[in-house]
Amino acid sequence: MKGFRRMSRWIACFLIPLFTITCASTSLPPLSLNPGTQLESDERRLWEKSAQEQKKLDASQKIINDPLLEEYLQEMARKLIPRN
Repeated sequence: MKGFRRMSRWIACFLIPLFTITCASTSLPPLSLNPGTQLESDERRLWEKSAQEQKKLDASQKIINDPLLEEYLQEMARKLIPRN
């Protein structure tokens, strides 16, 4: 029984700080508000690809009129917005 308690203490001493560190929240400003941010090459490529795709969507002028899709997207958006 003493061995179990000793092992439990070691596990707790390791896991509690680990959980504390990994669960710490960050309050980073959006990239649009901080244009001086240096991005890594893979992040920069991802943002550039995103901008290219957005330009394609804007140029296509295609509008999808699907009430079920609209309802689904509204439901997902409601889940993303934090409750006050």
